[in-house]
Amino acid sequence: MSRPVLVFINPASGANLAGRFMDKIKDIEGVHYVRLPDEQHTFAETYKDLLQNHELRIVAAGGDGTVNWVVSLMSKITPLDSDDWKPPIAVCPFGTGNDMSRSLGWGGGMSERGLKKAAKFIENVRTSDHIEKGDIWKIKMTRTDISEVSEKQMLNYFSIGVDADMAHRFETCRHCCRCCFCCHCMALALYVPMGVAALCGNPDLRKFTEIKVTDTDEQGVEATKTLDFKCGQKTFVMQNISSIYGGKDLWRLKIPRSHSDKKLECSIEGGSFKLGLMQLGIPTQTPLCQATSVNITTDEPCVFQIDGEADILNGPGVFEVISTGSYPFLSKK
Repeated sequence: MSRPVLVFINPASGANLAGRFMDKIKDIEGVHYVRLPDEQHTFAETYKDLLQNHELRIVAAGGDGTVNWVVSLMSKITPLDSDDWKPPIAVCPFGTGNDMSRSLGWGGGMSERGLKKAAKFIENVRTSDHIEKGDIWKIKMTRTDISEVSEKQMLNYFSIGVDADMAHRFETCRHCCRCCFCCHCMALALYVPMGVAALCGNPDLRKFTEIKVTDTDEQGVEATKTLDFKCGQKTFVMQNISSIYGGKDLWRLKIPRSHSDKKLECSIEGGSFKLGLMQLGIPTQTPLCQATSVNITTDEPCVFQIDGEADILNGPGVFEVISTGSYPFLSKK
C-alpha cells in the first residue's frame, strides 16, 4: 500500500497556485490536508492516528516561512530534542526564495507547467527514502532597554544589516500597496530604489554591533572570538543550509559543511550594490568562520531577517543563536 501523505498548505499562497495544486491531488488516495492557518490548532486531534503511522510523509506546500511553520507545529507533537520518531517533511515550493526546497532537491518554485506534474510530485514523496536531519536553531532576542525577551525559530539563515532592511522595506511596501506588485517585473523594479534607500540609511556593522562566535574544534575544545568588521561591511549572515537569496550560496571555503553538523556558516557582505553583484553571480561576500553559537549585541534598533522573513528589533538588544535540536527532511536527491 502507498505511504500516506499529509499536506500542510495555504491555498492562497503562490498567487493561488497552491489552491490549484490542492485541486490536482485531492482525489489521490491516501492524501490528506491541513489548511493553514485555519486548521493549525485542530489537525493534531483530527489526524491523531495518522501522525503515529511510521510510513507517513509530510509535505509543506509553501515558501521557507511555511516550512518553518510546519516544523514548529510538528515540534509541539514531538519535541525537537527528542529521539522519538518524527514524520519526515518534503517541500512543494510556492514561496519566493524557496531555499529549503532547493537544498533538498525539490526545486526552486512551482509553475503552471509544474502543476501538471502534481501527481508525480506526490509519487516522488511517497517513494523517496532519502531522509536527512536538519538542525533547528533558536534565536533568543532581548531588548536590553526594557528587558523584553522573545524567541524565534530558524531553519535556513539569519541576517542583520542591509539585506534585512531591503526585505523589510519591500514587505512593508507590498502590504501597503498591493497593486504595485501585480507582476514579478514590477516587484523587481521597485526593489531597486528600496535597495538604494537601504544602502544610504544603514551604517557599517562595526558602528552599532558586536558579534561573538563560538566554535568547537575536532578535539572538542570550545573557543569564542569577537569578529572584526571593516569599513563598508554592512551585512552579517549565518547560513544553516547551502541555499540563500533564492539559490545563492555565500560559503566558498573548502571546509566540510552539513545542515546537520550543528554549525552555522558565517559571512559578511557590503551594501546593496555588492548584494546585487552577488545575485548576478559575481562573488563579493567574505566567508568568515563556522560557529556552534552566535551572540550579537546591538546599540540601536536594527532590522533582521530569518528564513526570508524580515522583522525589526525596536531598541538596543542582544541576539543569542543556539542549536535546539533537529528535524528529519525528505530529499529528492
